[in-house]
Amino acid sequence: ILPALSRSGVSFAVYLFKYPRKKGGLGRDFFSSIGITQVLISFFITVIFTLEKGTYKNLFLAPAVFIFWLIWGLICKKKIGGMTGDTIGAGIELSEVFSIALILAISGLKF
Repeated sequence: ILPALSRSGVSFAVYLFKYPRKKGGLGRDFFSSIGITQVLISFFITVIFTLEKGTYKNLFLAPAVFIFWLIWGLICKKKIGGMTGDTIGAGIELSEVFSIALILAISGLKF
């Protein structure tokens, strides 16, 4: 579930943060096509996925990943004025590491 979990927050981040480039860029179309419907669908599918693959403790995974994406988006907004395709890619990788650490913490395993 890690790849799905880490990518689930992308729609949320893209919905909240603007595309900073004035012209060009491959991500512009992606940013203009995300609405609240896509965000909600992504969130609920992720919650169902995480609950299907584990215990009730996994209920915290999707909201935690969405909070991660909020923080990552705020960092990108402060540094470059928004999110680009590159920052989304970096966020996906960082989100996977965050998800692994979170799963280990929830399950009580030591790092």
